[in-house]
Amino acid sequence: MSTPAADQSAPGSLLTHHNAYNAQNAVAMAPVNPPQAPPGVIAVLVNAVDQEAAAISEVVEQLQALGDQVGSMSLTDVLHSVHDLIADAVLDSGKIVVDALLDLLYGLALGALAVLDQPIYVPEVSEILADIGVPSCSFLDVACWLTALPMTVAYTRWPTATRRSPMTARRRFLFSRKTSTQFLAP
Repeated sequence: MSTPAADQSAPGSLLTHHNAYNAQNAVAMAPVNPPQAPPGVIAVLVNAVDQEAAAISEVVEQLQALGDQVGSMSLTDVLHSVHDLIADAVLDSGKIVVDALLDLLYGLALGALAVLDQPIYVPEVSEILADIGVPSCSFLDVACWLTALPMTVAYTRWPTATRRSPMTARRRFLFSRKTSTQFLAP
Protein backbone atom coordinates (compact mmCIF):
# COMPACT_ATOMS: atom_id res chain seq x y z
CA MET A 1 0.00 0.00 0.00
CA SER A 2 1.28 3.42 -0.84
CA THR A 3 0.41 6.92 0.15
CA PRO A 4 0.19 9.53 -2.56
CA ALA A 5 2.40 12.56 -2.28
CA ALA A 6 0.97 15.76 -0.88
CA ASP A 7 -1.53 17.51 -3.14
CA GLN A 8 -1.88 14.52 -5.47
CA SER A 9 -4.98 12.49 -6.01
CA ALA A 10 -5.27 8.92 -7.24
CA PRO A 11 -6.77 9.92 -10.62
CA GLY A 12 -4.10 12.58 -11.03
CA SER A 13 -1.26 10.09 -10.79
CA LEU A 14 -2.90 7.20 -12.71
CA LEU A 15 -0.25 5.23 -14.58
CA THR A 16 2.58 7.17 -12.98
CA HIS A 17 1.73 5.77 -9.55
CA HIS A 18 1.38 2.20 -10.83
CA ASN A 19 4.60 2.44 -12.83
CA ALA A 20 6.58 3.85 -9.88
CA TYR A 21 5.64 0.95 -7.61
CA ASN A 22 5.61 -1.86 -10.17
CA ALA A 23 8.34 -1.02 -12.70
CA GLN A 24 10.88 -3.14 -10.83
CA ASN A 25 8.65 -6.15 -11.56
CA ALA A 26 8.60 -5.58 -15.33
CA VAL A 27 9.41 -8.63 -17.42
CA ALA A 28 10.05 -9.01 -21.12
CA MET A 29 7.17 -10.60 -23.03
CA ALA A 30 9.53 -12.15 -25.57
CA PRO A 31 13.17 -13.13 -25.34
CA VAL A 32 15.23 -9.98 -25.37
CA ASN A 33 17.55 -9.93 -28.32
CA PRO A 34 20.98 -8.68 -27.34
CA PRO A 35 21.90 -5.41 -29.01
CA GLN A 36 23.76 -6.07 -32.21
CA ALA A 37 26.18 -3.95 -34.12
CA PRO A 38 24.39 -1.75 -36.60
CA PRO A 39 23.97 -3.48 -39.93
CA GLY A 40 26.73 -2.78 -42.37
CA VAL A 41 29.26 -1.05 -40.11
CA ILE A 42 32.12 -2.60 -42.02
CA ALA A 43 30.36 -1.89 -45.32
CA VAL A 44 29.92 1.78 -44.36
CA LEU A 45 33.59 2.10 -43.44
CA VAL A 46 34.78 0.29 -46.59
CA ASN A 47 32.50 2.48 -48.70
CA ALA A 48 33.90 5.61 -47.02
CA VAL A 49 37.48 4.47 -47.67
CA ASP A 50 36.62 3.73 -51.32
CA GLN A 51 35.03 7.14 -51.75
CA GLU A 52 38.01 8.82 -50.10
CA ALA A 53 40.43 6.96 -52.39
CA ALA A 54 38.42 8.05 -55.44
CA ALA A 55 38.39 11.66 -54.21
CA ILE A 56 42.16 11.66 -53.62
CA SER A 57 42.90 10.09 -57.02
CA GLU A 58 40.71 12.74 -58.66
CA VAL A 59 42.67 15.51 -56.92
CA VAL A 60 45.97 13.93 -58.00
CA GLU A 61 44.73 13.79 -61.62
CA GLN A 62 43.65 17.43 -61.44
CA LEU A 63 47.05 18.42 -60.00
CA GLN A 64 48.79 16.55 -62.84
CA ALA A 65 46.60 18.35 -65.38
CA LEU A 66 47.44 21.63 -63.68
CA GLY A 67 51.16 20.73 -63.82
CA ASP A 68 50.87 20.34 -67.60
CA GLN A 69 49.40 23.85 -67.89
CA VAL A 70 51.77 25.65 -65.49
CA GLY A 71 53.94 26.98 -68.32
CA SER A 72 51.05 28.91 -69.86
CA MET A 73 49.62 30.30 -66.59
CA SER A 74 50.62 33.18 -64.37
CA LEU A 75 51.75 32.49 -60.81
CA THR A 76 48.54 34.01 -59.43
CA ASP A 77 46.38 31.69 -61.58
CA VAL A 78 48.43 28.67 -60.54
CA LEU A 79 48.08 29.53 -56.86
CA HIS A 80 44.33 30.13 -57.25
CA SER A 81 43.94 26.77 -59.01
CA VAL A 82 45.93 24.93 -56.33
CA HIS A 83 43.90 26.69 -53.65
CA ASP A 84 40.63 25.67 -55.34
CA LEU A 85 41.77 22.04 -55.71
CA ILE A 86 42.79 21.81 -52.06
CA ALA A 87 39.54 23.43 -50.88
CA ASP A 88 37.47 21.03 -53.00
CA ALA A 89 39.46 18.06 -51.67
CA VAL A 90 38.96 19.11 -48.06
CA LEU A 91 35.22 19.66 -48.59
CA ASP A 92 34.82 16.31 -50.36
CA SER A 93 36.70 14.52 -47.57
CA GLY A 94 34.58 16.22 -44.94
CA LYS A 95 31.39 15.23 -46.74
CA ILE A 96 32.54 11.61 -46.97
CA VAL A 97 33.39 11.47 -43.26
CA VAL A 98 30.14 13.14 -42.18
CA ASP A 99 28.08 10.83 -44.43
CA ALA A 100 29.79 7.78 -42.94
CA LEU A 101 29.21 9.04 -39.38
CA LEU A 102 25.54 9.74 -40.11
CA ASP A 103 25.13 6.25 -41.58
CA LEU A 104 26.68 4.75 -38.44
CA LEU A 105 24.50 6.89 -36.14
CA TYR A 106 21.42 5.85 -38.10
CA GLY A 107 22.32 2.19 -37.59
CA LEU A 108 22.90 2.75 -33.87
CA ALA A 109 19.56 4.55 -33.54
CA LEU A 110 17.80 1.64 -35.24
CA GLY A 111 19.46 -0.77 -32.80
CA ALA A 112 18.47 1.34 -29.79
CA LEU A 113 14.92 1.61 -31.08
CA ALA A 114 14.74 -2.16 -31.51
CA VAL A 115 15.80 -2.66 -27.88
CA LEU A 116 13.35 -0.02 -26.57
CA ASP A 117 10.53 -1.46 -28.66
CA GLN A 118 10.71 -4.95 -27.10
CA PRO A 119 7.31 -5.88 -25.62
CA ILE A 120 7.27 -5.81 -21.79
CA TYR A 121 4.79 -6.59 -19.05
CA VAL A 122 4.58 -4.23 -16.07
CA PRO A 123 2.16 -5.48 -13.39
CA GLU A 124 -0.95 -3.29 -13.11
CA VAL A 125 0.22 -0.88 -15.83
CA SER A 126 -0.07 -3.54 -18.54
CA GLU A 127 -3.39 -4.68 -17.10
CA ILE A 128 -4.79 -1.14 -17.12
CA LEU A 129 -3.60 -0.63 -20.68
CA ALA A 130 -5.09 -3.97 -21.75
CA ASP A 131 -8.43 -2.89 -20.25
CA ILE A 132 -8.47 0.24 -22.39
CA GLY A 133 -7.55 -1.66 -25.56
CA VAL A 134 -3.76 -1.69 -25.72
CA PRO A 135 -2.82 -5.37 -26.18
CA SER A 136 0.91 -5.03 -25.44
CA CYS A 137 3.36 -2.27 -24.76
CA SER A 138 7.06 -1.65 -24.87
CA PHE A 139 9.35 0.38 -22.64
CA LEU A 140 9.20 3.15 -25.23
CA ASP A 141 5.38 3.18 -25.10
CA VAL A 142 5.31 3.34 -21.31
CA ALA A 143 7.94 6.10 -21.18
CA CYS A 144 6.03 8.19 -23.73
CA TRP A 145 2.68 7.70 -21.99
CA LEU A 146 4.10 8.51 -18.57
CA THR A 147 5.67 11.73 -19.79
CA ALA A 148 2.56 12.81 -21.70
CA LEU A 149 0.04 11.89 -19.01
CA PRO A 150 0.59 14.72 -16.50
CA MET A 151 0.24 17.41 -19.15
CA THR A 152 -2.79 15.71 -20.70
CA VAL A 153 -4.52 15.46 -17.31
CA ALA A 154 -3.63 19.06 -16.45
CA TYR A 155 -4.89 20.31 -19.81
CA THR A 156 -8.20 18.48 -19.57
CA ARG A 157 -8.71 19.60 -15.96
CA TRP A 158 -7.92 23.27 -16.72
CA PRO A 159 -11.02 25.45 -17.18
CA THR A 160 -11.70 25.91 -20.89
CA ALA A 161 -12.24 29.64 -20.53
CA THR A 162 -8.69 30.19 -19.30
CA ARG A 163 -6.88 27.90 -21.72
CA ARG A 164 -8.02 29.64 -24.88
CA SER A 165 -6.69 32.96 -26.04
CA PRO A 166 -9.20 35.64 -27.05
CA MET A 167 -10.10 35.69 -30.74
CA THR A 168 -8.11 38.55 -32.16
CA ALA A 169 -8.10 39.82 -35.74
CA ARG A 170 -4.82 37.99 -36.37
CA ARG A 171 -6.18 34.69 -35.04
CA ARG A 172 -9.37 35.13 -37.09
CA PHE A 173 -7.19 35.68 -40.16
CA LEU A 174 -5.12 32.55 -39.43
CA PHE A 175 -8.14 30.33 -38.71
CA SER A 176 -10.02 31.52 -41.79
CA ARG A 177 -7.30 30.27 -44.16
CA LYS A 178 -7.84 26.60 -45.03
CA THR A 179 -5.18 26.05 -47.70
CA SER A 180 -1.61 27.23 -48.20
CA THR A 181 -2.60 29.33 -51.20
CA GLN A 182 -5.25 31.13 -49.13
CA PHE A 183 -2.72 31.64 -46.37
CA LEU A 184 -0.17 33.19 -48.72
CA ALA A 185 -2.75 35.39 -50.47
CA PRO A 186 -2.90 39.00 -49.23
